[in-house]
Amino acid sequence: MTGIHPDILDLAPILPPRRVDHLPEGDILDLEDITRQARMLFVVTPMNNTEIRRIAGNRDLLVTDQGYKGYGIARDRLPEDSYERAREIIRRLAYGFHDWAAREIAARYHRDLKQT
Repeated sequence: MTGIHPDILDLAPILPPRRVDHLPEGDILDLEDITRQARMLFVVTPMNNTEIRRIAGNRDLLVTDQGYKGYGIARDRLPEDSYERAREIIRRLAYGFHDWAAREIAARYHRDLKQT
């Protein structure tokens, strides 16, 4: 039987985040908590000085400044369900922001799916 595993992350293209000078106020998110909610394995230690916020609006935002990275995840485009929302945050961090820790988490998740 061929086809895509039903639990694979969404393969739809992701609009890259817009670069800004600072992130607006928003809920601070913890990558380990997000990973747990997405029912994935937390397989890496994220870089220091990386902040993830859930922000108002429909466009993801990115701040980079001398060792600091700020990721603004647009709240308007997130699913309501906590499991689906966490999976979407991992997907956008990995493939929109190209965050190495989120990419490792997503890659491990997909490798594990291939073994089932």
